[in-house]
Amino acid sequence: MHKLKGVAGMLGAKGIFALASETEAACAAGDARRASGIAVTLATQLQALRESAAPVINAARAQADAAVDVADMAPKPHLIGELVDLLRQQNLSAVDRFRSLEPPLRRHLPAAAYQALRGHMDALQFDAAAEILEGNGVICDA
Repeated sequence: MHKLKGVAGMLGAKGIFALASETEAACAAGDARRASGIAVTLATQLQALRESAAPVINAARAQADAAVDVADMAPKPHLIGELVDLLRQQNLSAVDRFRSLEPPLRRHLPAAAYQALRGHMDALQFDAAAEILEGNGVICDA
C-alpha cells in the first residue's frame, strides 16, 4: 500500500492516494476487516482509472507505432551485432537495446522466430535470444 500511495500521490490521483493511505493505516493498526473493506473500494477505483486511461494509452501506442513506421527499413546489422554481444554478456542493457530494435525485427523475422525471440527476451533468456538472431540471418558480417 505504501508504494501505491506514493505513486498515486506523484500522479495526483487523490482518491486512490486517500484510499491507499486509509488501507495502510488500517493495516498498521491491525484492523484487517477495515483494511479489507477499503481495499475493495480501492480495487474499484483502480479499475475505473485503468478504464478511463485506456483511450489515452491506446492513442499513445498508436502514435508510437505510426512514428515507428520507419521500421520498414531492415535492421542495421551492426546494431543487431551489438545486441547479440550484450545478450552473450548477459547484460541487462540488452533489454533496452531489444526494445529499440523491436519494430524492424518484428517486420523482418519470420513470425514464429520473432515470437520466440520476444518470449526469450521477456524471460531474460539471453543466450536463447542470441541464438535466434544468429540463426535467422539478421546478422551479417559487415
